[in-house]
Amino acid sequence: MYSTLSEKLLRSSTLYFRWLTALVITFLAMRVVEMFLAIDIDNMPDNILLILKYAMLSDLLFILKMQPALFLIFFFLSGLKSSYWYYGFFGSILILAYGILLKYFQTAMVPLGADMFGYSVTTLEEIVTSSVQLDYTLFMFFMFPLLVYWSLYKVFFFYQWGQPIDTAVIFSIGIALLWSGQSITPKANDLKNEFLYQMTQNKAAFFISEVNKYLYSKAIDYFGVESGHQIIVAEPETGFQYVNAEYPFLRKEEATDVLGNFFYSDPKVLPNLVFIQVEGLGRAFSGPQSYLGSFTPFLDSLAEKSLYFSNFLSAQGRTFSSLASILASLPFAETGFNDLSAKMPKFYSLVNILSNYGYSSAYYGGFEMNFDFQGEFMKNAGVHSIVSADDFDAKITMASSIGHADEELINVVLNDPRPPSPPHIKYIQTLSMHNPYTIPNQAYYLNLFETHMEKLGFSEKKKKEYRGYQDIYATILYTDKAIERFFKESMNRPEFKHTIFVITGDHRLPEIPLSTNIDRYHVPLLIYSPMLKRVTQIKSISSHLDIAPSLVAYLRTNYHLKTPEHVTWVGSGLDTVITFRNTHSYPLKQGKTVLHTYISGLSFLDNGKLFTLSDNMNVDPSEDELLLKDVNKQFLSYKEKNNNFVKTLKLVPDSNFISFNNSLLGQNLD
Repeated sequence: MYSTLSEKLLRSSTLYFRWLTALVITFLAMRVVEMFLAIDIDNMPDNILLILKYAMLSDLLFILKMQPALFLIFFFLSGLKSSYWYYGFFGSILILAYGILLKYFQTAMVPLGADMFGYSVTTLEEIVTSSVQLDYTLFMFFMFPLLVYWSLYKVFFFYQWGQPIDTAVIFSIGIALLWSGQSITPKANDLKNEFLYQMTQNKAAFFISEVNKYLYSKAIDYFGVESGHQIIVAEPETGFQYVNAEYPFLRKEEATDVLGNFFYSDPKVLPNLVFIQVEGLGRAFSGPQSYLGSFTPFLDSLAEKSLYFSNFLSAQGRTFSSLASILASLPFAETGFNDLSAKMPKFYSLVNILSNYGYSSAYYGGFEMNFDFQGEFMKNAGVHSIVSADDFDAKITMASSIGHADEELINVVLNDPRPPSPPHIKYIQTLSMHNPYTIPNQAYYLNLFETHMEKLGFSEKKKKEYRGYQDIYATILYTDKAIERFFKESMNRPEFKHTIFVITGDHRLPEIPLSTNIDRYHVPLLIYSPMLKRVTQIKSISSHLDIAPSLVAYLRTNYHLKTPEHVTWVGSGLDTVITFRNTHSYPLKQGKTVLHTYISGLSFLDNGKLFTLSDNMNVDPSEDELLLKDVNKQFLSYKEKNNNFVKTLKLVPDSNFISFNNSLLGQNLD
């Protein structure tokens, strides 16, 4: 026992410095492991020294900032019996927690933040089960660091290492850094690559920062907008005319028909609509000028016969809000519109609007419909038939724990014993292009991947680099083949000639490293139909949020359908100008609990930083403070409306639904 508090403090300070030294060396070793596993040694980036510099600096700054908290916990433990073991176990817990964050990044290729608050415990278990595999990375991120730590800890604890003054110095530095607000985050502009930028970040610092932001936003009544703010009824930035302050997103329907000139439209025959939402499909590896080279040969050939939107954006960085964005252009609410679940208010969707005109509808997904409440959303959207994993032949084994392979899904769609009758809406949601990228006949597609690299003219060095992601590229080729089969068989069916196909990705898969901070949203959009009278590549920017408004406007104009006079579309409709431009303003939501991205014109706001967009969705940092202020103002306007919607859950008044239904009475719907 220590005779005085000062003696206890001095002894604890000495032991703390020894313990901390072992911990710091272990953390730096883990950083080396992370970089070794993430970067192809044979294709080392030219700026590897800069990456290493930022990575080590980020780690050291984080550890220094943590000094006050770490020392207080250590000092408390020093009063316990067998404190040697408590010190050791405390360090082990920190290492294991950090290992989890590194393993998550190594698997998802994005750091873990507050996203986990957006998922239920059951969903998190499903994600972990499908993502974590027993391999050497588990040893490298967990067992290896623990071996290093306990070896060093044992040596340093019994070795005369350090003095109380050493602890006092680093403790003071930590206090000073906290007081100064010194940022731990490296400068993204110096790296010019989203993946490398994220890799240099200290994953624990990122996690703590994002969780703090999330909890702070919850504390001040969602997204940091204090309660009591008035809804902005007029929004000159978008030009929308909002009509009711009690219903923040309710506005006049102003979308014009931009698709009609591209189609031969027979007003006597309503067209079928078939949506194919491709899991993880990004422009990085699909279509012309894809910087990774295109691995979707069929979709590329289909693009040449389609309206192909090359600068198209998903509205979200993960799947959670894709259905709500594509079919109903809805606001995100707090963690995605679907998550409102039983509290979901009535809303207009493409499906329930067209059901008034005799459209039948079916939704096909090879997974359980409780994931992200997708089944519940589709029911509320007005879909008549929902086909999920429960409806697959019990003899068919799932490709992974998350669901069935895309080929099996296509089989179910093509052989549906109760298909929707024309005119119909079919929504097909694929799954295979998702971690763990396990597909049937994988050896065949791995060989196809090698052949495809030859066709792309890759050098041996580049082939070796791509083989690090061979399971993913093989899966992309597999899904492309499944979609090709769907089209080949659909062409032989009588309804094909009156069908419009809409194909897009829900987001760009993250496991192949992202090049920029907008890369995760950059997906293709193909609108294909035998009814097309001309095809073209469209370079102007649009997003998922623009699809429903444009399809409704097309059907209203060319088929004389009555549609609601007031809507809650967040998007304004597709832009079909073939040259690069952007006339839209709307948010992009990276994850369920992460909303820090907004696009307005050619300005892209991400996490407080402003960028300028150019063709093929390239981004360059912008130093225009006035423009930054203007875009932030627009973003705040959206967040205020979204905040008010979350509190009231008022989207469309019942009187509007009644008025719209009454307007259809007596109309010939045949």
